[in-house]
Amino acid sequence: MKKNKKLIVVITSLILLVSIAAGFAPAPKVSAASSSSRSSLLADLNYSKNAYWFVYTLNNSLLKENRKSDAAVKTDAYGLTKGWVSASSLARSYANQIKSSVGTKEFVKRLYWGLLDRPYDQGGFDFWVGGLSQGDTRSHVIDCFIASPEFKSRVAKLGLKY
Repeated sequence: MKKNKKLIVVITSLILLVSIAAGFAPAPKVSAASSSSRSSLLADLNYSKNAYWFVYTLNNSLLKENRKSDAAVKTDAYGLTKGWVSASSLARSYANQIKSSVGTKEFVKRLYWGLLDRPYDQGGFDFWVGGLSQGDTRSHVIDCFIASPEFKSRVAKLGLKY
């Protein structure tokens, strides 16, 4: 029975993780009646603290208006811990969910906090805001942040798959 429960948790988590990371499904809404069963399922997810912190930072820094639930963050952290998803693809997925109504300056500030886990430096901030103002795409700027040595170093220090 215990093996079946763990198998169900793993399969469900994998399906949810892939759906959320690919942008096909929103984070699940769980009713209060099922919160105890949700808690027991989440307790079975063995994710690393570093993976959780990485996903938590993405969620809270990038998605201020439409944050994912804690259950979705833990599911993403579990997939990252297991190596089912890379830090770069998860970061790209979260960053691409920043609403288009967010202004250019706020967008760049969020990338610094969410992807590099630090405040912006004025020179870099001016460079990225200037590029976006002159026609560079948000997607390209996200890719540049993710490809940067600083992002790669952050991921490596956390012991996560780039």
